[in-house]
Amino acid sequence: SQTLVLGTDQAQAVQDAIGAGIRASIVNGGIYLGNNSASPQLGDYRISYEYIPVDTISIIGKQQGAALAPYRTESGDSLLMVDTGTVTAADMFEGAASGNATMTWIIRIAGLALLIAGFGAVLGPVSVLASVLPFLGSILGFGTGIIAGAAGLGVGSLTIGSAWLFYRPLLALAIFAIAGLIIGGLVFIGRRKKASATVQPAA
Repeated sequence: SQTLVLGTDQAQAVQDAIGAGIRASIVNGGIYLGNNSASPQLGDYRISYEYIPVDTISIIGKQQGAALAPYRTESGDSLLMVDTGTVTAADMFEGAASGNATMTWIIRIAGLALLIAGFGAVLGPVSVLASVLPFLGSILGFGTGIIAGAAGLGVGSLTIGSAWLFYRPLLALAIFAIAGLIIGGLVFIGRRKKASATVQPAA
């Protein structure tokens, strides 16, 4: 972006736009609203503008008089998209959909991580209470991690898959299947770890 520098010849136009109630002047290429820019007072304003110089842009929105405004879709969302250069509407919608899908999956993965961390924090005191016995504490510590991972993946996958169940049932079933395999693997590892830990030589 570049700074838009206003000239002193625009001072009268700015004053007319602001109105007679507030004194407006051009100071250092910007607008100053106040009596004296050299002695600013509480309530004065300094206004500056920046712009991005481009030759051609593509916009999807709603024409409102001589301006463009967000278009209100039937679902209630505001649609206003801008891209540099000459871009077709199909390409702009495809790019926006791809960006939304990527961000959605990032949020889903972050949500799964937070769920696992939350279940781990809830189950953490169990291993802390058992820390008086180092051997028992290590077993429970590993076990709570397995339980937290399985619970977080289960709840998260159920939420994500349920959202897709109506629109894309095959994708929802695939999510359920992958989550089931991961949870089953964690449970299997936890059982093997517990079985191997319980087999100890006699003192």
